[in-house]
Amino acid sequence: MSLLNYHFLMSELNPLESETVVSETVTEVVVPAPVAASPLPLTTQMNPQEWTIVLVKSRVDSFNQEALIQEIKDLRAAGHKRIALDLKANRFLSFPVILACVDAARELAEADGGFALVACPQKTKRHFEIYGSLKHIKIVRFAEELTPKWTT
Repeated sequence: MSLLNYHFLMSELNPLESETVVSETVTEVVVPAPVAASPLPLTTQMNPQEWTIVLVKSRVDSFNQEALIQEIKDLRAAGHKRIALDLKANRFLSFPVILACVDAARELAEADGGFALVACPQKTKRHFEIYGSLKHIKIVRFAEELTPKWTT
């Protein structure tokens, strides 16, 4: 298993939620579960040539969707070619987020990259099928199933 670097937006962390001293880049840390009141998701970055995993909070709706959409755009702009959303704590994604994911997946596929949903609930998968497309999206149960060479 490769060593992961965890990159946090400082506004993400609630000092009461973690006993870890956090710097801009931490090589080993126990990550607390995403806080429901947190305005932005957490990004777990592997090597940019491998997978970048975004831990998505339980509900992404019209009040907080822009943070996730912008994070996906920022990762693309930073040159990340393989992006995955970890949905194990998620129960709802808004329609604009689904469309942003479908667009990102298409763009990544065109650039020989990949887009994946990790631990995607069946209901969310169905929403992607209805409102978007799974054509360029891989669905896996565990992040360990993502391989550096996998693309759509």
